[in-house]
Amino acid sequence: MSTAAALREARGFLFDIDGSLILSDVAVSEGATVLPGAPEVLARLRASGRRICLFTNGATRPPEEYVGVLRGLGLDVGEDEVLTPAVVGAKHVARTDPGAPVLVFGGAGAEEPLRRLGAEIVPIADAKRARFVFVGPDHEFNYTKLHAACEAIWAGAQVLFASNAPWFAVRSGRMIGVAGAITAGLVHVTGTKPLLVGKPSSLALEVATTLLGVTPEELVIVGDDPVQEVQMGREGGAFTVLVLTGITGDSDVDGENPLLRPHLVVPNVGHLLEYL
Repeated sequence: MSTAAALREARGFLFDIDGSLILSDVAVSEGATVLPGAPEVLARLRASGRRICLFTNGATRPPEEYVGVLRGLGLDVGEDEVLTPAVVGAKHVARTDPGAPVLVFGGAGAEEPLRRLGAEIVPIADAKRARFVFVGPDHEFNYTKLHAACEAIWAGAQVLFASNAPWFAVRSGRMIGVAGAITAGLVHVTGTKPLLVGKPSSLALEVATTLLGVTPEELVIVGDDPVQEVQMGREGGAFTVLVLTGITGDSDVDGENPLLRPHLVVPNVGHLLEYL
């Protein structure tokens, strides 16, 4: 199938946010500006009846707060169109161990989706009761939290972590991927095998396609990161588009790993308009 046909016939579109639709001073937060063509692309897809999902690997805010930020920037985003790793993690807990106690690092953005789907949020002092440890971007992580997480893991808890990205694109350059750094420390200390619930995990893709009501073959994934978005799409069978407005430049596109090669490369998301 040609590129034009794949984009024209797709029923669902999954967009990365930071580096693809907007660029911020801090991920999906202060000082954000909309990247060229982003409002027009979302509007055209909506007008044609195709489904949209915006998936951020950030988990500092509940989805509705991301919606508010994006609407404030002029992007037409629905209440149910933003997905975060915390939502994916919450759905995994609800499906595999409903009502389970979870030790959470990352604040309200990590806690709220879990609480809404019935998980019990346990305090640090009760860490050994946790059956899951959810690791989001906790910027106040310290020794006390590290010890509590290890105590939970040694007692049998499974680690769910939001992102393995080493860094994210912001206007000033790079923002550290905190969740992945914390998880690496937990793996070093305990030997645990954590479960990634953000991009590029198959679990994240499963939740996204269910939300959109499409199969992976009916999905287009648009992002700026070959590992986070392109790999997820390639492994799952979706059509992938790489934009060059985030972490990837022209010189980084061609690599030896076929899973990291997008089906289409465009300078920015606005260039998709010619295919839609």
